[in-house]
Amino acid sequence: MNYVGPHPKDIRRIIIVASLIILVIYVCWIVSIFGNIAIYGDKNSFAEVLKSLNSEDSVTQLIYILKANIQSSEVITLIYTFITISVTTAFITLSLALKDLILDRFKMNNISTLSKNILLSFLLFMLPIILNYYFKKLFLIALSVVGLFSLIMLVSCPLNMVRILRNRNFEIIYKSMKNSKLNNFALAIAIIIIIFQIIDYIL
Repeated sequence: MNYVGPHPKDIRRIIIVASLIILVIYVCWIVSIFGNIAIYGDKNSFAEVLKSLNSEDSVTQLIYILKANIQSSEVITLIYTFITISVTTAFITLSLALKDLILDRFKMNNISTLSKNILLSFLLFMLPIILNYYFKKLFLIALSVVGLFSLIMLVSCPLNMVRILRNRNFEIIYKSMKNSKLNNFALAIAIIIIIFQIIDYIL
């Protein structure tokens, strides 16, 4: 909304194009991995690697197994580049996604632009880097529950906000948001999934 305005066609086009790009990259990644690593067989197969995997070394093990199966320094360099870009863009994207939430929650719109930018830079970029540097296990714990928080922040909260706006008779310009039954159904499904994920984490 802040970037393209209330234009449903532009927003729909952005979502479709971005989703297709991500899908193509993901499919290429999966094909390249399963095309170079045997499912069963020698010590470098998936079956053998998965026996020793844990949450702390999965990426390292994957890189090791790719190195053992791919005898090409150029391909390994591309893999490192891909992983670096993926982690960096994910970090930046998530930080920017939280910007408006932090601005509204802590009422930063009332402070000067310079102070706001400095405080946002610290909260969105510097603080996560510092925490990850000194508390590496904290980052791994966060990764283990990132799906749950993403579901809450990116699905449940927007659907609930639409429900509240509809109940307060705000003008809604998007057709998908006007369908109260569909939105309530999606919100109910999201809540059920959240409950099951919490139960899974507890057990």
